Amino acid sequence: MYRATLTLAVLGGLVAPSPTAPAQTTIYNNFGPGHEGWDYNWGLGWTVAGPDVPNQYGVEQAFRFTPSEGGVVSDIWVAMWYVPLDQLPDEVTVRLPADPDGGPPNPENVLEDWVITEFESWDHWSPPHHLAGSGRSRLEAGKSYWLWAVGGQTTRCGWCMNVDPRVLLPHTLRREGENWLPIANETASAVRIDVGGVTCDAVRKARFTCRSGKLKMKVKLKTDEFDGQTLTIDYETGSTRLVVSGRTARGKVKRLSGPRLVRLTAPSCPQFDTRVDCG
Repeated sequence: MYRATLTLAVLGGLVAPSPTAPAQTTIYNNFGPGHEGWDYNWGLGWTVAGPDVPNQYGVEQAFRFTPSEGGVVSDIWVAMWYVPLDQLPDEVTVRLPADPDGGPPNPENVLEDWVITEFESWDHWSPPHHLAGSGRSRLEAGKSYWLWAVGGQTTRCGWCMNVDPRVLLPHTLRREGENWLPIANETASAVRIDVGGVTCDAVRKARFTCRSGKLKMKVKLKTDEFDGQTLTIDYETGSTRLVVSGRTARGKVKRLSGPRLVRLTAPSCPQFDTRVDCG
């Protein structure tokens, strides 16, 4: 009965486009083949709610998975929608903790987290949320990890289930101020996790310059093993992805003005942060 109380048997929607980066390895995926491989049950989801939501009281959801292969987390996709019962803002934090002892998720074991602040409504399918890895979270094959969703104060969202109810994952949930429920195999929420990607240790140098409104980016890697993979560059007012060719990734962004901080953000390598003046 507790599960039924916390499950939203309604229509759902999601947000955020997410192209697959080349040369990545998918280590877990329960999205269905429809919608070009991004299908999920947009009519049913596990509640994620904040402590100020009546009758929900801070519902958190967590699913445990075991990677089929090891690697650095490059991309995660989750299917979530909001419940349009009020105009209050929604916010969901997705955490990635390790699972060293087989217990419920623990803040001390969190490797990385992401905050989602924009959601589609519950009445249609939408592309899933794309969470880009920082390049610092390494998973090991055969070891288990959690994906843990926590709602903001007034959040009322649903983490949509996968299209096949027979696809199960170890699952637990809790309300604000209560203990986690016993871990049990339940219908899994829709999620895909990819590893691969470039790590900070693999970056030899990154050079960013901006003149006459044109930002030029060049990143050199130590080896060519990341050929075809992508890097993300943030320049304050936007971001762009560069594809690695051999050992080098290059790119340009036009029509910029004024000073700005340019950063390599996926992987997240603050040692290469550069402040440039685009004129």
